[in-house]
Formats: sequence, structure tokens, C-alpha cells
Amino acid sequence: MSVEKEKKEPTHDLTEGIDEMEATIERLREEINRLMEQRDDLLRVKPYLKRN
Repeated sequence: MSVEKEKKEPTHDLTEGIDEMEATIERLREEINRLMEQRDDLLRVKPYLKRN
């Protein structure tokens, strides 16, 4: 006896929230870029800090 699984429709729209996710990804990219620039600035200053 084979029991066929009943195909279930998703209970919510899978495309819902994609715009919000894309906006979050964009904000995170901007934050990562800002942090990378900050890191580069700190690495540039580091040799001068060791001298003192």
C-alpha cells in the first residue's frame, strides 16, 4: 500500500519580504564598506603609533 503525500501549498507568499531583505543587504554592504575604510585608516596610522 502506497500512501501519496498530499501536496501542500505554501501558507505564505514566498516573495513577501524580498524588498525588505534587499534593502537590508544594501545597508549591510554600505556598513561593511564603511568599516573597511575605517580599518584601512587605522592600518595606515598604526606604524606611527608604534613609534611613540
